[in-house]
Amino acid sequence: MKKIAIIGAGVSGLCSFYNLVTKWPSLEEGLSITLYDQRPLIGPGIPYQHDSDVLLLNRASKQMSIVHDHPRHFLDWYESKSEYKVADSEFLPRKIFGHYLKACFEQTVEAAKEKQMLVEVKFEEVTNMVVMENKRVTLESASGLYEYDYILLCIGHTELGDPYQLQGEAHYIHNPYPLAKHVQDVQKDAAVAIIGTSLTAVDAALVLKQHGHRGTIYMLSRSGMLPDVRGEIVPYQLKYVTEDYLAAVIKKNGGWITFHEIIEALHNECLSEGLHLKEIVKKREQLSNMERLQREMNHLEKVGIWQSILLATNEVIESYWRYLKPADKTLYLKKYERFFMSKRNPMPVQNAQKIVAMLQEDTLRILKHIEKLVSVNEKFVATFRSGEQVAFDWVINATGFAKDVARASKGTLLQQLLASGIVERNQYGGINIDFANGSVVSKAGSVLHNVKALGQITCGTYYFTSSVEMVAKHATQVIDDIVQQMKNKSFVI
Repeated sequence: MKKIAIIGAGVSGLCSFYNLVTKWPSLEEGLSITLYDQRPLIGPGIPYQHDSDVLLLNRASKQMSIVHDHPRHFLDWYESKSEYKVADSEFLPRKIFGHYLKACFEQTVEAAKEKQMLVEVKFEEVTNMVVMENKRVTLESASGLYEYDYILLCIGHTELGDPYQLQGEAHYIHNPYPLAKHVQDVQKDAAVAIIGTSLTAVDAALVLKQHGHRGTIYMLSRSGMLPDVRGEIVPYQLKYVTEDYLAAVIKKNGGWITFHEIIEALHNECLSEGLHLKEIVKKREQLSNMERLQREMNHLEKVGIWQSILLATNEVIESYWRYLKPADKTLYLKKYERFFMSKRNPMPVQNAQKIVAMLQEDTLRILKHIEKLVSVNEKFVATFRSGEQVAFDWVINATGFAKDVARASKGTLLQQLLASGIVERNQYGGINIDFANGSVVSKAGSVLHNVKALGQITCGTYYFTSSVEMVAKHATQVIDDIVQQMKNKSFVI
């Protein structure tokens, strides 16, 4: 019997589990699958756990699915359920997607039983991993040592960013989720600072408002720029940002593409739809947040064209990132990624309407050019580029998760894997893996064909690793590789 362990039971782990059970070939020897997670919950993870109803999916429901070739899988499930009905099904509460993930796990377990597979769930933290000479892998957890043929590292996000080293301070909320729980501790009249202007910051502001917060809410960031509003997305066929264009450019350049060449192709893509890339960027910078959000809500069709183009690049973005010139990768991450990701990850109209109302009421203020935030005498004081200082009673961290795996906490499995050389840090954030099949590449440069990685820890090799769509795509590639090895009788053990 072949034994496979999935470490981490969030979206990446569930996508892997589903694909394993669905695609595993009919063989004489059986299959045993063990899922490990230190939280007693399969599927939702942090993003889709039970939380406030105002926390909506940032992608349309019809585009959310753990099944790569069935985009409507989630929406079909939702429409079959009467207990979760809401007025607008386009952008559903995230917790409903969490219920879907739980249901998918239960259905997959039943499918595994029908195929005579063994499934075991261990709600334990994996603390150590050793690749033995015979290539089998030993995992250590609270219940003991166990050997496996394959390991799927689906350990989710790394550490949350803490840019001002405030963790441990009273009235500082380091990990904001579940927001509905944490905001209950905040006094209704308190001045609250939210670090960041991302979708997480929007979430925090909306939940505070929902819970009757009366004090002023501030969002602090360098750019002071809120995410865009999601427009009317339509199917789009790329004409310029294509695999053919990429192949021609890397052939001409000798194996790489420049950032300028990508922008040129994107510019031509926009022109073909009557849009001007420079105008999109310039208008964003010239308008206040409130003016821009109102403008976008009044032109959802036009905004949707640009966003439809960006969404269509999901099919090619990994290849473009793979062949982007190293110096240009560094330039992009330092100078342009924040802008690009704010465009790729817009907020639903319903949330934008609420944010605009808060800006109009002056219960929400956006402060940019923050340089320092410190704890002083049971208060928090922010200093800005102008020299102005503003004090707050509470601070909520909305900076998101750090991409750099070097920040992994001591004692965690990821830190142990880095220290032992089983995995190696990728210079652009995650760990090194084989682009084609997700196999881990060790510090010694060896490809570990029976140790796969998915999700946030693969950023660097892949570019877009946080969306359910891309996770489902990568899980399909990884499991297809394992299944193909079994069919070819080329199993590495």
